[in-house]
Amino acid sequence: MTDRCGVYELRRYALVPGRRDDLIELFDRCFVDSQEELGIRVVGHFRLRGDPDVFVWIRGFPDMESRARSLQAFYGESAAWRENRDAANATMIAFDDVLLLRPAGRAPSFALAPAERPGPDAPETDGGRIVAEISRFERTVGEDPVAAFESKAIPVLRSNGVDPQALLVTEPAADIWTFPIETVAKSERGLDRTRQGESFTLRWPVEIGTATIEIPATPAQSLEPAVAAKTGSGLT
Repeated sequence: MTDRCGVYELRRYALVPGRRDDLIELFDRCFVDSQEELGIRVVGHFRLRGDPDVFVWIRGFPDMESRARSLQAFYGESAAWRENRDAANATMIAFDDVLLLRPAGRAPSFALAPAERPGPDAPETDGGRIVAEISRFERTVGEDPVAAFESKAIPVLRSNGVDPQALLVTEPAADIWTFPIETVAKSERGLDRTRQGESFTLRWPVEIGTATIEIPATPAQSLEPAVAAKTGSGLT
């Protein structure tokens, strides 16, 4: 049995030089099953070929409402994040390169089989390569470009031995970013961290003007499954 999601996040982290394997080991051990238990589907986590200090991963949710609930449960309440967030954050320089996406067209998105994903102790194997190509437009992508890609590009890709896994476009719903407001003070025990509240930022995509010129696509990114045998929810 496979799952499909209605919303995805494509996340790209810039890391402290030499710390990628540390994050991969921590992520696979502490952050895959703990998110899956809360309804988050970890599609996969990857090494970016040619850049040893970048970590890429994809996760999915049924919809925007469940995404908000699951993120609050994971970052705000879960022991997995509370006990390991400092170790994870110590490997990162920047973690705000995130695309919020949804499936486009008639083609199905990632087919996920959580029951088929090996556990955290499974050995790493060669899982091949995954290419992520991102095209940016000045206006919201409508049905015509998506239909053209499905009818013309996908058959060509398949005829050349490429298996398209998903076709996604930007999710237009407002995105809510939350950040904890914390203070650190000295005490008899050393340094105490106190959570004072939360900062909420609403973000909407905005169309400006009427131009329809496509911005040149960024170079395709070639990804290697970070722990190929255990990639996410069992990407099929």
